[in-house]
Amino acid sequence: MKVMLFARLRDDIGQPFIDIELPEPSNLATLKSVISQRHSLLADEIEAGRVLTAINQVLCHDDQWLITSTDEVALFPPMTGG
Repeated sequence: MKVMLFARLRDDIGQPFIDIELPEPSNLATLKSVISQRHSLLADEIEAGRVLTAINQVLCHDDQWLITSTDEVALFPPMTGG
C-alpha cells in the first residue's frame, strides 16, 4: 500500500510516500502502528494524534476504518487557516 505524505511529514521522511504491506483487510489503527514502528520520525506525531488521515480523499477520524491495498491513503500534519 502506498501511503502519501504531505507538508512537514513528507519533509521529515524526505520522500512523498512510503510503501507499507499489511494483511487485508486491516484497519487504520494497524496502519498507523506499523508506520510508527518503521518510521521513528513520524511516530511522535502519529502517537500524539496530530496526524490527519484521508482515505480515498475523505478525511477519516475513525481508527477502526477498514483499508485495503487499493485504497488511497494520505497523511497530513495538523492544518491551520485563516
